Amino acid sequence: MSLAHATDADVDDQITGRGDASLVVLDFWSRTCGPCRMVTPVLETLAERHDDSLHVVMVDIADAPETSRRWNVRATPTLIALRNGEELARHSGAIVRGQLVDWVESRL
Repeated sequence: MSLAHATDADVDDQITGRGDASLVVLDFWSRTCGPCRMVTPVLETLAERHDDSLHVVMVDIADAPETSRRWNVRATPTLIALRNGEELARHSGAIVRGQLVDWVESRL
């Protein structure tokens, strides 16, 4: 499964470390966020299903405040889809399973 947890110290390596054109989804979350707990298992399933073309990076905003500021994260969950380090799409707030699956898979 292509899923990793990142902090300020290693998030850039997680974004560019695969060295290919895979889709990277940054998931900015917090421990106190109810909708975040609903998003995480869906992303885990997608990361497993699309291991060769999707890399999910979980970013706890408490462990990565500088990264959260740099990416202009104002709410959790915030999902940012990247390819080659460039932002393709962004979603902030709650999202239901079917919409999340479509949001990710339409960018693969």
